[in-house]
Amino acid sequence: MADGFITGREGTQYAEKKTQQETGKQGEKVRQESHSGLDGLGWEENYEFSEEELSHSFTPRQRSTVEKALRAYTLQELREEAESLNLRVPGKSKDKFVYEIARYLLDPDHMRGELLEFSAEELEAFEWLIENPFSKPNYKETQHLGRFWSLGYVMIYSDGAYEVPGDAETIYNIIQRNGYRDFHRKAVWLLNCVAAFGLLYKVAPAKVLYQLYSREESLEVSYTEFLQLFEKIPADLNICSIVDDRILVTEFLEDDLYKKVEEARIDSLEFYILTREEICCLSRDGYPSSVKEYQLLDEFFRDRMGMDEETCAELCQAANCIFGVGGEPSDFIKELKERRIDLPDGKEGKEFRNLLSQVSDHTRVSDFKGHTLVEVREISQKMSEEIQRLTEEKRRLTREKRRLIEEAQRMKEADALNIARWFGTESEMSPLPSMVNQTVRRQEGEKKIYPNDPCPCGSGKKYKKCCGRK
Repeated sequence: MADGFITGREGTQYAEKKTQQETGKQGEKVRQESHSGLDGLGWEENYEFSEEELSHSFTPRQRSTVEKALRAYTLQELREEAESLNLRVPGKSKDKFVYEIARYLLDPDHMRGELLEFSAEELEAFEWLIENPFSKPNYKETQHLGRFWSLGYVMIYSDGAYEVPGDAETIYNIIQRNGYRDFHRKAVWLLNCVAAFGLLYKVAPAKVLYQLYSREESLEVSYTEFLQLFEKIPADLNICSIVDDRILVTEFLEDDLYKKVEEARIDSLEFYILTREEICCLSRDGYPSSVKEYQLLDEFFRDRMGMDEETCAELCQAANCIFGVGGEPSDFIKELKERRIDLPDGKEGKEFRNLLSQVSDHTRVSDFKGHTLVEVREISQKMSEEIQRLTEEKRRLTREKRRLIEEAQRMKEADALNIARWFGTESEMSPLPSMVNQTVRRQEGEKKIYPNDPCPCGSGKKYKKCCGRK
């Protein structure tokens, strides 16, 4: 502890004690202060704001600063902080580390990106603390402010009061003035969708991610607006990229791995679109925690194998990763053995393996375009039934066609017979076409008919101008 507040490992210990105190597990109150640091440009290093920004800033009321909080860190802790931020600090002095880290944490663009990892409830708690400096938050508010503390945006004093450093508050107020909260709502949901997309599909048409995003009905955006929003997500937070009309996990660009994923898929299947609940579970827990089979697996690990909550979650995540790419229960058992986990045997071992088969059947698979094996079987059965129905329909139509042809032939023959009867030459006439142009022949023994004689057909015309015409 230094200057009345704590940092680093001491801060972690304090947070644990504070949690125990709030949940009633520890009666004795512990009061310490801690620093938190995230985005920044050194306030004391003459960061040059625009005139408009300066017109909205204020003079801190005996408020602390991010730099002051950083000075409570040891040099080793500052080095670890810089490493966690992927920040290269020239020089080895403590002052240099303090300045560079504060300058980085207070950079408005950096703060905008970092805040995308915070929920709306966490932002509300942070804004409440800005409006009520040196307040003592309740347990729920303390939980929401925890990550701000770990990043350097909240300080905890020895009397239990919390504060947002004055310079961090100023930068936050600056980025809030251009509709950041609305952008934050849309971007945070998009990041949830991207996380779920990466775990399940790996690569898919861009409109699949758009359909996931549209599951949040309160955030209506057009497809064009959606693509613009996607481009605004900081690269260090977005695990996906756009290639042509596809969205894919950026790592799959290497060696054109995404093309191999597409080739392995079943073309006849449509992409399954996750529900809002499924998106939340995948992005939050890393596996489909709302699926009954995964809940049973988590329960088995915890109650039958005596594992803690964190290990149970890790193993459920591993199961989803293995089964999600078409792996078998034996592949997951191999993974457990590599982790040196003792597997159940006997009746309990059989029960465990049966459970793994059920989990595998109900895991959404990338090669199946997001469908589970159970769903694919059902789709296959429906397709088989549809093929059988279409085959029977084709046979019926073939029979009907044959019947209509036969009916037409009978009608043709009947018409020919009627025409023959009309001309009175039924015994001599056969096919209809030859009958129309047939010349009336005189029968044997009849008087010879001359060209100017009346035609024997009864038309009243001369023979040469009627039936005798060549």
